[in-house]
Amino acid sequence: MKDPPLSGGGFFIDNRRKILILDSIMSEQLILICILGGLVALDNTEAFQTMLSQPLLVGPLVGLIFNDIYAGLKIGILFQLIYLWVMPIGTAIFPDPGIGSVVGCAGFIILCRMSPDKSNSVLLLLILFVFLFSLFAGWTLIKQRQFNSRLLPRADRYAERMQLRGFDSLFLIA
Repeated sequence: MKDPPLSGGGFFIDNRRKILILDSIMSEQLILICILGGLVALDNTEAFQTMLSQPLLVGPLVGLIFNDIYAGLKIGILFQLIYLWVMPIGTAIFPDPGIGSVVGCAGFIILCRMSPDKSNSVLLLLILFVFLFSLFAGWTLIKQRQFNSRLLPRADRYAERMQLRGFDSLFLIA
């Protein structure tokens, strides 16, 4: 026998099997969050650079996906204030505010649906978690750039010889 969904959160806990089960709406929302996270990661450095990766824009978009724009805007504003000092200059390791904001806003909305009376505690824990997660995301970005710089001489050799077979494999690796 399944327990009823918790406060419309899109999931319920099956106590018999001790698992969390997502309904189809929550699954769709999580897929949309993953797509948004990918677009935000691309916007940060690799493509577009339309400021979509700023927490002030990410928060309401996450809130729109979860039908809670107000909570998304509040968290987006808070994370934007936290990340005001981030200046991605040179090879400095900096936190990635876009990815952190997607994770933080989605986590806040989901966890507040589970226990609405503990939103302040949830917010504090998420700020700490998201900041550490953002630092890790920034570190992986630097490592990715270092890896790609090691592949560059090999790509130049393939380009000089006009060997598309080797060049396309390097493109997929990078």
